[in-house]
Amino acid sequence: MLKAFANLVVLTCILGSASHAQGLPDQLNFTRSNFEGPHLYGVSVNSAYSHYDFRSSTGAPSNGLTGRTSYGVSATAGWQRLHGRTNFSIRYTGGYQSSSYGVRRNTMQHSLFAGLTRSIGQKWTFDLSLSALEADLAQSLFEPSNLVLLTQSGATFDDFAASQSVGQYTSIQNGLLLGGGGATPAVRSLLLGTRVLTYNLDATASYAATSRLTFSFGSFALGGQNRRNDPILDTPQTYVMPRTIGGTAAVSMSYSLSPRTTISAGVTQTYTSTQYQKSTGTSPTVGIGRKMGRNWFLRGTAGVYINERTQQSVGTAPGSQATFSGSVGYQTRSHSLVATYNSAGLLIGDSAATIGRNTIYRGAWSWRPIRTAWNLHANYSHTDTSGTGFLTLKGWQGGAGVNRSLGWNMVLSFNYAYVTSSSNYLGKERQVSVNTARLSLGWAPRLRREQQSVSTTDLDQ
Repeated sequence: MLKAFANLVVLTCILGSASHAQGLPDQLNFTRSNFEGPHLYGVSVNSAYSHYDFRSSTGAPSNGLTGRTSYGVSATAGWQRLHGRTNFSIRYTGGYQSSSYGVRRNTMQHSLFAGLTRSIGQKWTFDLSLSALEADLAQSLFEPSNLVLLTQSGATFDDFAASQSVGQYTSIQNGLLLGGGGATPAVRSLLLGTRVLTYNLDATASYAATSRLTFSFGSFALGGQNRRNDPILDTPQTYVMPRTIGGTAAVSMSYSLSPRTTISAGVTQTYTSTQYQKSTGTSPTVGIGRKMGRNWFLRGTAGVYINERTQQSVGTAPGSQATFSGSVGYQTRSHSLVATYNSAGLLIGDSAATIGRNTIYRGAWSWRPIRTAWNLHANYSHTDTSGTGFLTLKGWQGGAGVNRSLGWNMVLSFNYAYVTSSSNYLGKERQVSVNTARLSLGWAPRLRREQQSVSTTDLDQ
């Protein structure tokens, strides 16, 4: 690890003065490209060190492993069509990782995102998106979340706000590229094990009754499950849910009171199923979002979750409870910051869905100084689940990194990530913590996306 780091530092000194281009990791480079057709978006090599700590209710470590060194390679390829009534985008990232902890272990990592937007007549728009990820825990910590992708995408302020349902995207193509495809935080994934497959499908039909009033009809489905066990890490103490699935069906409306203010209302029917719990419920909500100025926005929603029917062999899930969510975003030429909060009776959207009191808040920040080759970024996610009748979960995940653009479209990156989680399942306590650092050198072809200037006319009204 130290030898690889030293070699890359020497390479940085040789190439650093050759270019001051704004470089991005290969997964993020995809969202900045308006090139159509099939393309390779990046290739990278990396070296990482991960430290694991799994503890049972006795407080003793559940295994003798403390650290693991790994080396790997990954590549991202995709295909886009961004014109006419039908627009689609598909991205696949594949990786190979070799690790050593006394014995050699070789694993593959897969990440897929596909999105489709189709305009039907002048009023109707149909959107479909699919995402999936299969990876080891340490690998998944470096997968960028939706918020990380957003803050590093270079989106205009209008598109930045539209990603959090404040206003509309400046184009169908921007909505397609910025609307999803990131990984979910790993805190709740720990319920499923140390190698997890997660997948979700989202379909929405929108009807623009007027230039201000829009109705939406949609459904969302997710799933997560434990995959091939790690013979060292996976023990009965490291996961409690072999599989979880959930889904929603929703109808909503949004109305633009002004170019800066949008109100919304909707009703969502939810369903979740795990080995221990099956439940359905209804959640009506109202919301308001506003662009507060040229650089920042706010959005908030409030509602109630009504637990209609729950089947579980142990404990009792809560009935009706208030729900809240909110988001705030701030953007300048160099900084992008977004934070979200969600308190819900049923949390649909992560790899594990449970009925109970679910609270999660997240944030991501990126700083890219003008005319420099450096980029700093950080992210945080906190999850708290209680009141399920059989399980409590509390944990957080954080990460930070720095990217340095080199010559010949190369990027040197150093990232650190940490996740910790404590759970109590039927009186059995488990504590899991993982911290990992990765050094990578990537190459990406010069695929630039045409940047649109922020419209200030509407903001002044």
